[in-house]
Amino acid sequence: MFVISLLLSILVPSLGKVRRHARALHSRSNLREIARAVNVYAVDNNDWYPPSVATNGPDVRFLSWTMPNRLVAVDAQGPRVHRSISAYLGPYVGDVEVMQCPNAPRRFRYLEDAWDQGDAWDNPDNGPGPDELRGSYCMFWDYRGYMPEFDRAFRGAEKSAGQAGDSTLLATDYFAFDHRRHPNAYASCEKFAASDRTIESSFYPSYWQTDEPLTGIRIRPAAAFIDGHVEPFDAQDTVEVKVAKTADGRVPFADQLQAGTVLIPRQAAR
Repeated sequence: MFVISLLLSILVPSLGKVRRHARALHSRSNLREIARAVNVYAVDNNDWYPPSVATNGPDVRFLSWTMPNRLVAVDAQGPRVHRSISAYLGPYVGDVEVMQCPNAPRRFRYLEDAWDQGDAWDNPDNGPGPDELRGSYCMFWDYRGYMPEFDRAFRGAEKSAGQAGDSTLLATDYFAFDHRRHPNAYASCEKFAASDRTIESSFYPSYWQTDEPLTGIRIRPAAAFIDGHVEPFDAQDTVEVKVAKTADGRVPFADQLQAGTVLIPRQAAR
């Protein structure tokens, strides 16, 4: 009996590490697939990436932004623009599971139906009318936000060839601070050492969250870039990108509104 207990005390932590490593590889594979899908889309569309759906309102003259983990917007930005990512990338993503981080607390129950329905998504639990949806990855092509460290806008690439001033970042694990879903706390689809869970809603999946300061956070989210490579980054080696209320990304929402701040790898800040 003692020998069995001893073996279990050795094997159980090792198996836990193996499972965590396998999930990390799975998540990076998902990010790689997202980068591949959006790059193939660009090949078929004269080098242009899809428009970002992380925007508010149907009138482009008064465009404002939301967090970049949005999969379906309430309104499309114009008559020839889709409000869902799947309307653009559906033909290029073979399995909707690619859009779900395996390290998240639980699988988001609305993901598959919303992905399949695209622009027609109407959450049956919310009554009639178009609904938005968020995911566990952040998409940064054609995205704008405000970087307080540099007092300038973050500019996600609009074309796969890149343009001067554009970031080469395409997607990351969700890693954010002070959104109304997790006020004054960090949240991620990657599990923190000491963490709680945000509550899943009709619009948001569940994330891990922590009240620890950034200096104490040891997760290593991953990021995918235009050239297709995916790599992890340290939580401390990041740059804040605040949600912007202007189309050019130069003016952030006031902190008390808790529109959210997403953290990106420092090398992606351009």
